[in-house]
Amino acid sequence: MFHEHHHKSAFPLLVVGLTLALLLVLALLFGPGVRDQSRGLLRPSQAVSAEMYERDVAQIMVRLQERTEMVEDDEAHYDILSSATSELLALTVPASYQSVHLELVASLDLLRQGVFGEETKVEEGARRLEALYQTYPWL
Repeated sequence: MFHEHHHKSAFPLLVVGLTLALLLVLALLFGPGVRDQSRGLLRPSQAVSAEMYERDVAQIMVRLQERTEMVEDDEAHYDILSSATSELLALTVPASYQSVHLELVASLDLLRQGVFGEETKVEEGARRLEALYQTYPWL
């Protein structure tokens, strides 16, 4: 009654094509570039030059100095130091400046911690910051 006619279907080719397309998309999404970024490595296009870093840090420190001179309130001083620390932490740091950056952030954090009365932390933060200024005049 029924003759079995098998018409050639494109369905298997469609399945293979979609599978390959999916694999290509996954390879692009989760390829070597993403793995490098997840490990904290920077691609050359994302690297920052030492000059750019120095300029950005110097601008942050100038703003910090200007703002600090304008306030007398401890809470405002705390907020200014917190803001400067956050700005520094948001920067991309060249490998050659990582230890300087860490010391700078630590110094500002000591100053921030000392705002509400811990004079020894203020003194330590100021001493460390002054040592950085002496060593790195671009600050």
